[in-house]
Amino acid sequence: LLVFTPLFYHLPLTVLAAIVMTAVVRLIDIKGLRRLWRVRKSDALLFLFTFAITSFVGMQSGIAAGVVASLVLFVQRTTQPHHAVLGRLDGTQNYRNLRYFPDAITSPGVAIWRFDASFYFANADFFRDQVDALLASGSGKDVRALVLDASGINDLDASGEAMLQGIVKRLADTGILLRMANVKGPVRDVMARGGLREAIGEDNFFFSVHEAVVAAESNLAESPKIEEDDV
Repeated sequence: LLVFTPLFYHLPLTVLAAIVMTAVVRLIDIKGLRRLWRVRKSDALLFLFTFAITSFVGMQSGIAAGVVASLVLFVQRTTQPHHAVLGRLDGTQNYRNLRYFPDAITSPGVAIWRFDASFYFANADFFRDQVDALLASGSGKDVRALVLDASGINDLDASGEAMLQGIVKRLADTGILLRMANVKGPVRDVMARGGLREAIGEDNFFFSVHEAVVAAESNLAESPKIEEDDV
């Protein structure tokens, strides 16, 4: 660039364009794009979106658009995170997503649910809606106990704690038992400071999902089912 640039001065623009295109073509990774599309289509679409803006508008606009789109995608994933209804694998104490293991064993009257994200203000309403949807579904109408697998919850903020307070109260009012499993230390600390741990009950926290399910089944066996006519 410092020494030979003057030599390119008299070259036709078409020749210069050919030189640039030859260099740029090597930067286009079709194989990488195919792999992105195969592994996760949303990442591939983000790649194509950034490439299009960069190609037709400009480099700075393309980079800015890519950053904004990545943030939007990140927010969308954290506000509507993955969650799963679980069942026990036959002959084990392991619980897995019923969507991928439809033959997993479920417990009558006990719903086992896992939330795979930090629980904070942006997804608190989503958490509540999913709990309501689970209990209102066809398989959830006979639910008398809810086991929450908190192994995927790494953090809990004040909004999430307040939402859990409301859920705990609603479950108690409707006679549905709540059992917590795999709650991590930092999350338990937040629960303790807000009074949630006391509201749930120290005896209702368990180190594994299986322990929580066994306890819930035992509690249901000891207490008679409340019929609608009795309310």
